[in-house]
Amino acid sequence: MPFSMTCVPRSLPPCVQPLETISLEMVFCGLYHYSRACWDDTSVELMLFFTQHAKLLGLVTAKRRRHRQRDSQWADIWCQLEGANPGYSYL
Repeated sequence: MPFSMTCVPRSLPPCVQPLETISLEMVFCGLYHYSRACWDDTSVELMLFFTQHAKLLGLVTAKRRRHRQRDSQWADIWCQLEGANPGYSYL
């Protein structure tokens, strides 16, 4: 079964989180914890494990206040320009 990091949710449904918000380091740490869980119970599935424990494993990075402020400023600027699209979709 191929592994896709875009399917690791936090509060949104699977396959909706942007790839930039996924912590690759924590995915590898999560794989370690998944392997340990498989030792105890072989019926554990990877994506189900990551879905249930995403917050505990820290798979999705928190959005910092300065990033939220920057995004708000971008939205204010680009909403004022009619028909403008900055190509910046991280809002």
